[in-house]
Amino acid sequence: MSFAVAMLASLAVLHGTPQGGGGPGRVLIIGLDGVRSDAMRLATTPNINGLIDTGTVSWTAFAGGALASSDPTHQLTSSGPGWSSILTGVWVNHHGVADNSYAGSNFANYPHFFSHARAAMPTANLASIVHWSPINTQMLDPFPGLATYSTELSSDAAVATEAANYLTNDDPDILFVHLDDGDHAGHTYGFSPGLTSYLSAIEVLDAHVDTILSALYARPNYGSENWLVLVTTDHGGRNTSHGGHSSSEREIWMVANGGAVATTTIDPGPGHASIATTALEHFGVTLQPSWSLVPSFALPRPTAYAPKPRDHEPHVATLPAMSWAPAVDAAAYQVYLGTTPALGPAELMGTTTLTHYYPSRLPADTVHYWRIDALTGSGTVTGPVWEFRTAGAMLQDLVLHADYQQRVDDRSLHVPSAIASGNPAYVAGPEGAALSLQNANQFVSYGTPAALSLGVVTDFSVAFWIRSDGFSSDPAFVANKDWASGSNTGWVIAGDSGGTWQWNYCGASGSRLDYDMAGQIADGAWHLVTVTHDRDGLVRFYQDGVALTAGALNSPGTIDALATVVGQDGTLTYGSGNQAEIDELRIWRRVLGHHEVSRLWAGGPGERWRSLPGGSLGAGGVAEFDGAGPLTGGSMTSLILNTHAGPSISVIGFGNEPANSPLFGATLTPSPVTTLTLLTNTTGHGSMSFVWPHGIPSGQQYWLQAWILDATSASGLVASNGLLITNH
Repeated sequence: MSFAVAMLASLAVLHGTPQGGGGPGRVLIIGLDGVRSDAMRLATTPNINGLIDTGTVSWTAFAGGALASSDPTHQLTSSGPGWSSILTGVWVNHHGVADNSYAGSNFANYPHFFSHARAAMPTANLASIVHWSPINTQMLDPFPGLATYSTELSSDAAVATEAANYLTNDDPDILFVHLDDGDHAGHTYGFSPGLTSYLSAIEVLDAHVDTILSALYARPNYGSENWLVLVTTDHGGRNTSHGGHSSSEREIWMVANGGAVATTTIDPGPGHASIATTALEHFGVTLQPSWSLVPSFALPRPTAYAPKPRDHEPHVATLPAMSWAPAVDAAAYQVYLGTTPALGPAELMGTTTLTHYYPSRLPADTVHYWRIDALTGSGTVTGPVWEFRTAGAMLQDLVLHADYQQRVDDRSLHVPSAIASGNPAYVAGPEGAALSLQNANQFVSYGTPAALSLGVVTDFSVAFWIRSDGFSSDPAFVANKDWASGSNTGWVIAGDSGGTWQWNYCGASGSRLDYDMAGQIADGAWHLVTVTHDRDGLVRFYQDGVALTAGALNSPGTIDALATVVGQDGTLTYGSGNQAEIDELRIWRRVLGHHEVSRLWAGGPGERWRSLPGGSLGAGGVAEFDGAGPLTGGSMTSLILNTHAGPSISVIGFGNEPANSPLFGATLTPSPVTTLTLLTNTTGHGSMSFVWPHGIPSGQQYWLQAWILDATSASGLVASNGLLITNH
């Protein structure tokens, strides 16, 4: 453990969290140039992680102002505009810096935030120590008296050492430090989380942060000083450059620790122009509307904020973990939760001193409203009303499920044809067999059916398992477009340099959107890739059930182009081959929730030990276990069997080992078999629930399967997937 991390931990014990004392606010801002958000999450950065662990972080903050080019705040994701926004608290429409030349700058009217701090406290010690000199020479030097001390040095090591010396030997009220080698590494090697050289440069930056924080925590009066530490970057990058508006260039991260900052994550995050406002608020400056500053980041507000689930979040778990960031001076909170926005006394769930609440199981596929009122010494502060929708069944709006159990057809029966080319082989996969695609001539086309026509507004999610030992160029894993150009209409999930994966999307009347992923998939291991598309909101990227990042999905127009294909682009002629194995491809006409993606990675409620067997449930019929409740004292509650266009009677069986089934000739049926219950479903579709009738001893496992009467199948029966339940 580094000295800085050790001191942070000990001070948290001595002074509580957040760290530091009361009194006039002091601010340390550390800017790390050109460090992508997803790369920061992958790199080993114990010192910055120490700030995150007891502070506020946003991994989905943004550079570049508004995404729309017509918006006046839209600016290049370059260092000049970026650091100008970070240090003035406004976007290009006010500070005027459109590129690194600084031509047209308007710092006289929208100055460096030191100007507002100096006016509020004329004797304040304000220092700026930077590697990239224009930060000082363009924003401070032309305005004598703003900075007590400013210097430009030729290396990050020199900057870190000088900052540590200044904290040790002087008494700054505000110190800004700029480190530049993350940007240098990106331009030299590539701004890619898949490149060790780029991650190594970020880890060196973290060591410099250790030097600076160690000096801060070693100050003799640190415990009585009210320090706020802010760390951020000016932009991301793509390939070896930046300046554009792809997600990988726009998305950045921000960290706040100290003062009255809570321990929380804010998603989606604000623009990095909020750094200056945050510093001024903590310093004690009264903000003026004429300054046009953007709102602050991470500092407490009069009401609870940063709700989880997010406001208007769809497909939330029916047993959600609800939390919020604390309000100013709150001693406790009243939690209101109901199904109408008029939250009255009947919806009061109780009072807590915590900043989280775990409700009982909520109804599925239902809009829920909630509010957190802060109880302070001066009275009750009523919070805003937030809303979220609980998820329905995992099978809800599933329109393609290719399990690749020695076949390529759609098991959901929404896609009528699947054509395999190049005689692809089958290998062992994460769930039974998997499809092996080893060259550009091996692929599966699902055509252009209505179920896969997404038009202008339809939300959709794509998930699949993939394993590869490496691939050349940028093969299309799943696509419906001509991948010869990312500006062609449609979408693609493809391989990328360094063994990672990427995403591209372009609406017919919009511009291309790109994201180069952090996820390494060419390592010989199975990985679950998931992308969810909220067509009027965000696209979210997941690997192995973990959210990597998100970005604005702002490229209007239809995305229907060519056939939806696995292992090729929509033209079926793209030259780069896959050299990969793919399993369990699923496409939904909706956005999967975070918990649903996690459940896909975990194998569902329990472990799915076999995919759907042969048989039919009539037109569009499928059956799958979903929505298992918790094991409470060894008792299972609310295990749900989903059927779409299914029959009326189901038999649930269970046993303590799987056995070969004479009915289906595969390892499917539990044995010995005990009939658990009969379920009737008068509507012929939907979900059917039952309660596990007895306890499962600790450490024991049971295999479950449903047999469903189906006159359309040869045997008169069809089985669901198997489900392995373990009481840990």
